[in-house]
Amino acid sequence: MNRKCILRVTALLFAALPLLGPTDVASADVVKLAGPKEVRAALKEFSRASKAKSAAERMDAVRALASVHHEKATVRLVKFTRSEDDPEVLAVAFEALAGHKPFAKRIVPALADRIADEARREHKRMSRGDAGIRIDPRSGDPDVKSPDGLKRLRATELRSRMLTSLLRTLNALEWTPRRKTPDLTPFLQDASDDLVVAVLTWMGRTNVTTAIPALLELFRMYPTEVSWE
Repeated sequence: MNRKCILRVTALLFAALPLLGPTDVASADVVKLAGPKEVRAALKEFSRASKAKSAAERMDAVRALASVHHEKATVRLVKFTRSEDDPEVLAVAFEALAGHKPFAKRIVPALADRIADEARREHKRMSRGDAGIRIDPRSGDPDVKSPDGLKRLRATELRSRMLTSLLRTLNALEWTPRRKTPDLTPFLQDASDDLVVAVLTWMGRTNVTTAIPALLELFRMYPTEVSWE
């Protein structure tokens, strides 16, 4: 078994360990709130910069507003995530919201709805037999050579990164569903190690024991002492 395999299995195991019992979550760091003039100026600048055609400029705009710790800045960032469709920009926005823990009540409902919607979308895709990437019709293997194949692979990778940022922020904000617990098990089959670990971390932190069958299936994929399955 190579080092990468060992590291991945170890990470997944440690992420799943909290399923055996409750965990403690550290309290939020105290942050200094921005003043009214600073907030007004930041919101005005964000209103302009967030409309830029360049994704890089929009990411810079997100980071700038995220540095302003105020409820109005938080609300504006959350609103931005509903209209932005570039996964790279969204990943930055979701990550930035993790730093606004004092205003978690303004963030968690919207992000929780988003991850639930994304999970339903993933479940429907898998039900259709859609691999999420282009499959070479001749070989039956993933197409990683043609322009279209590479484009779809890149889109899948960016979406996984966005989902990872989204779920990591929900974990940082201590999201625990109060009503129906969403089924995030489809994400356990994602090719991204980071997303799988984020899902397992959430399951362990919230004691989602109904996910244990999916976890067992996941661990069956990993190598034994002398083989790779």
